[in-house]
Amino acid sequence: ITALMPDRPIMAYPRLTVQDATELTPDSCQDIPISAVGLKCRSILAMRLDVPQLLLGPSGHRDWRGLALLTGFSCDEVELLREQGKSPTASLLDLWEVRSSQHSATVGWLVQHLICLERYDVLDDTRAELRQDIEFYRKKQSGEAADIIQETMSRSSMRKPIYDAFVCYTSEDWPTVEVLVDRLESLGFRLFLPKRDLKAGVLQYSTLYELMEKWCRKTIIVFSPEFLQSEECRVQQRFIESINIEQRQQKLIPVIIKPCELDGTTRMFSKISLCDDRVAEWGWNKLIESIRCRSDSLFVSAPHSCILPATPSSPLVVPPSLVRSAVMPRKPGAMQARTRSDGQAAVTTTAVNKSGVFRRLGNFFGRKKANSVSSASSGFQSMALPE
Repeated sequence: ITALMPDRPIMAYPRLTVQDATELTPDSCQDIPISAVGLKCRSILAMRLDVPQLLLGPSGHRDWRGLALLTGFSCDEVELLREQGKSPTASLLDLWEVRSSQHSATVGWLVQHLICLERYDVLDDTRAELRQDIEFYRKKQSGEAADIIQETMSRSSMRKPIYDAFVCYTSEDWPTVEVLVDRLESLGFRLFLPKRDLKAGVLQYSTLYELMEKWCRKTIIVFSPEFLQSEECRVQQRFIESINIEQRQQKLIPVIIKPCELDGTTRMFSKISLCDDRVAEWGWNKLIESIRCRSDSLFVSAPHSCILPATPSSPLVVPPSLVRSAVMPRKPGAMQARTRSDGQAAVTTTAVNKSGVFRRLGNFFGRKKANSVSSASSGFQSMALPE
C-alpha cells in the first residue's frame, strides 16, 4: 500500500498480542492433555458442536465432523460416531484421548482446531471452564490440588441454593410437566424452568449448568421416549449424573411419565414412576418428600420399627369383659354370691368348670399338696411357686 500511495499516510492501529486478545492460545496449553478437560466443559462442547452447521468453513464442516477430521479420524469413523446414538462430540473426545499420543491430544490442539473451524463462539462459551481445568491440572501436578479442593468445598458450603429444583424436560412433554409444576409450586416449592425463568441475552448453556450445580438443590429429570431422543436433554442428563457422582450428593430425581428404557448411570438410581394410576399417589408423595429431604437421607419417611416414642406410652386399658372371661375367680362361692344376672351366672359356671379341670390336671401330674393352691391361681403362678 505504501508503494502504491506513497504520499498518503497510513493509520497505524495498535496490534494486540494473541494472548491479550483471547487469553487462551494454543501455545499456552500445549502441555495440557485432553484428559484434563472436565465434565462441565465437555458438556458445553457437546451441546454446541453436536448441532449440525449448514455453512461450511475453510476446513470443511464447522461442527463435530470437522473436529473429527482435524483430529485424524477417517470419514468411515465419522459415520460410525454418528450411528452410535450418543453424543458424537463426547464420544470423539473420549476416543481422541485413548487412541492418540499425549503430545497430539492436548487442549492446545483443541483450541487450534476450534480456531480452524472458526467456532469462536464455542471458545467464548468454554473459556472460563478451560481456564479452571488448566489451572487445576497444573496445580495438581505441583501437589496443590488438595488445597484447591478444600477451598472449593468451603466456597460451595457457603453458597446457598435459591431454587428447590431444576426441571429438565423436553417440549413434547410440556402438558404433563405443567401439571407437575403446578402441583409442586402450589405446595410452596421454588422451581426453575429454563424456558420460563431464564432471561434473554445470557449465555444459555453455561448458565444452565451453573444453575444445576450451584443454585438448585435438586434436579428433576422428566423421562419419556421423547426426552431420550433429544440430544440437548441427554447432555443435561449426563451433566447432572456426573455432579451426582462427583459431589456424592443426591441431586438427581428421575421421574418417569411414560414407559421407556433408561441407560447410563440413571439405571442405578431409584426412580419415581407416574405411569401407573394405581400407585401414582405414592409417586407424588415420593417426589414431594425427595425434594424436601436432606442430601444424606435414604428413606421417604422413617420405618415404623425405627420410631421410638419420646415419652413412656400410656398403660394398656383392657376392657372389663375380657378380664371377666379370661381371669378365673379366686373363690367360686364368692363369685356365685356376686352374680345377680343371668350373664354373670354364666360366667360363674364357666369359672367353676375351669377350676375343676385344673384340679384334675393337678392330680394327674402329682402336683396336689395338702395345702394346695386355690383354684383361682393360674397355671404360670402354680409353676412359679416352690414345692
